[in-house]
Amino acid sequence: MPAVRRAAQPGASRALALSPGNGALIQRQAPPGAGAGAGGAPVCAPPAGCPASFCSPFAGGAFAAGLARDVAAPGLLAGIAAKVSPRVVPLWNQYLFGGSAAQNLSATFGADFTLSATTAATTDFLVDELRQDIEASPPPFPGGAPTIMDIPSRIPSAITAIGTPNDPDQMDFNVIGEIPGNIAGGIGANQLSCPIGARPSPFNDARTAAGAALLTPNADGSITIVPTIVFTVHDTIDLCPGNCGAPIEQLATVPMSQFEASGVSGDVPFIVTFIAPPRTVVAHPTAPPAPTPPSPAPPTPSGPIDGDITASRLRIRKAPGTSAPILGSYPRGTRIRIECQTTGEDVEGTDTWDRTDLGFVSDRFVRRIGSDAPPHC
Repeated sequence: MPAVRRAAQPGASRALALSPGNGALIQRQAPPGAGAGAGGAPVCAPPAGCPASFCSPFAGGAFAAGLARDVAAPGLLAGIAAKVSPRVVPLWNQYLFGGSAAQNLSATFGADFTLSATTAATTDFLVDELRQDIEASPPPFPGGAPTIMDIPSRIPSAITAIGTPNDPDQMDFNVIGEIPGNIAGGIGANQLSCPIGARPSPFNDARTAAGAALLTPNADGSITIVPTIVFTVHDTIDLCPGNCGAPIEQLATVPMSQFEASGVSGDVPFIVTFIAPPRTVVAHPTAPPAPTPPSPAPPTPSGPIDGDITASRLRIRKAPGTSAPILGSYPRGTRIRIECQTTGEDVEGTDTWDRTDLGFVSDRFVRRIGSDAPPHC
């Protein structure tokens, strides 16, 4: 049975089965540049190549659209049940018949999202980023005891990447036949800017991750990392605006888009919070961490000094705090000139911030070159 893949709602991706006997499966997939056009303007119109009727209201208005929907709905829902799962049929039924308020599907579908191949790939990406960060900048282990580390604060750029449309590491549920691929998919940034249908979604799509990792030092200098990651997905079941797909797919996408454009079908926004599959990795720092020695007397401040960035990507702030505006970022290994230091917001036990020619960065993720200390700002 062939699987037909198609680009659908800009910045979104979910699989929608046709009727049971037609032998096709529609895989909704975000097209490049989804959600924004030239100059950052939202993309709401269908792409070139789609029929004029796609995402256009029925000529007979809502009444005619409602009659056509009532006739088509049983076959469409039966196809979804056969090709994906009967468990998602109530959600598509809500879409066809007007949409719904935002709902939390964690208890119903959280396990399906945990078992998704997309979740496995995203988890591996985050864990590998964490491993590299710890190898570059291992934490202290006072007395040789294990320690717990907050994950987002160590790899903020990676956390941002999984929720960014069109990023190579975005959390895109694009596996055909999976429930997450049917109700979620890619990341849409235009739900709020392109409200269409009986009940437009109240939020744009989003992917976030939280959690902590247990770090245990080993006798050989390596560090065993056991992360616990919790994902949260915001998404919406809908069709417009989007892509009509291949001609055979348009047998379903065109009329369903017309139901939505005519105001008889509507968005089904939802939230799913779920735990990542278990992972254990071992980091091998270049210089094995040692127990924290007594603090030496601070060096006498001299002039500006050099330092190397140890975080995967360290944000540059306008002021010494994580709430200050972001001016840019330094990738790991960048050599910077520390003009002076000042006290600011505590970051993982360090309240010292370094001022460079571009702005302020947390000293927690800077390895100084030499023993001199920069002057106080």
